[in-house]
Amino acid sequence: MWWISYQGESGRGVDNIGVFEDDGSPRKIHPLLLDPSPTAQPLHIARGFALVGDDLYIANAWRKDSHIARYHRHGDTFRFKEVLAKTEQVAAMVHPFSEPSQESKRVSLTAGVNPLFSHQAN
Repeated sequence: MWWISYQGESGRGVDNIGVFEDDGSPRKIHPLLLDPSPTAQPLHIARGFALVGDDLYIANAWRKDSHIARYHRHGDTFRFKEVLAKTEQVAAMVHPFSEPSQESKRVSLTAGVNPLFSHQAN
């Protein structure tokens, strides 16, 4: 099971996705899904994610940095690859609330019924 964790405005907590066994205990090896890389776009308040093949797309919704990031599988974790869209490119994405959809390997993000972003996954 995966569980999104974030600090929010409090500054406490972990901005990552925790991995848990079926009994609810944290996975012993690699309990965090995202490999912490100094080159990764900072993750703040992940609102949702979609797994498409070996790519993980995360909708990040922080008032100072909303973006859609792509991570690629690396063993038991995922490594940051690129930011696909950010607020400067799609102004309405300032605070996306829905998770990326993964239908037909097309990753898209909406705010309510309004489409904000669409990307054809590899």
